[in-house]
Amino acid sequence: MFKKCVFIVTALAFCFFLSNCESQVLLKNDAKLSSIGKVAIVGFPGQCIYQKNTYNFISVIEEKLKAANRYTIVSPEIVNDKFNSLNLHKIEIGENSQNVNIQDYKSLVTELGLDALIIGFYTPLEKTSSSSPGVGGGLSVSMSYTSVIPCFETIIIDRQGEVIFQVKTKDESAIVGLPEKRFYGQMSNALQKICDALFAPPK
Repeated sequence: MFKKCVFIVTALAFCFFLSNCESQVLLKNDAKLSSIGKVAIVGFPGQCIYQKNTYNFISVIEEKLKAANRYTIVSPEIVNDKFNSLNLHKIEIGENSQNVNIQDYKSLVTELGLDALIIGFYTPLEKTSSSSPGVGGGLSVSMSYTSVIPCFETIIIDRQGEVIFQVKTKDESAIVGLPEKRFYGQMSNALQKICDALFAPPK
C-alpha cells in the first residue's frame, strides 16, 4: 500500500505546491462538491504493465474513487456507449484542459443524469538523471538515464458545465525496483493524490 498525502485546501480557489510540485489544487468549490452523488469518469488515457498485468489509468482511478465510498459511479460500459453515441472527443495522451473544449462534455452529464463528470488528462514527463559512480577512489564515469514521470490533470464539471474542481498531480517518489515497478507506484500515488485533494475537508 502506498503512502497517502492528505491536502487541506480552501473552499474555492487555492493552489498548493509541494517542493517538487507533486500536487496543485487550482480550483475547489466545496459547496458544490458536497452535493455530488452520481458521477461518471472519462479520459485518463494510458496504461502500464506491472507483474504481467495491464493497468488502465481510468480503471485505477475508478477503483480509488470507489474505495472512498463517496459517489455512485456509472459503469464504464454505459459511459462508453453514450460517449460514442454523442460522438465526443476521445482524450488523448498529452492533451490537457487548455486544448480540449470541456463544455463539449456537458451533454454527457445531461444524457446520463449525472451530478458531475470527472475528466482526466495524462501527460508523461521525461526526466533525465545522471550519476558519476567512482570505484575504489578511481576515475568516475558519468552515466545518464531517462525516466518517465506520470502527470495527471483532473477536472470535475457539474450539470451546468461549470468547473468545480481542478487539480494537477504527479509523483517522483524514489521507489526501489525495476522501472515498471517504479512507474506503477508513481502512477498509483499520483492518482491517489487526486482523491486526497478532492476529499480533503475545507480549511
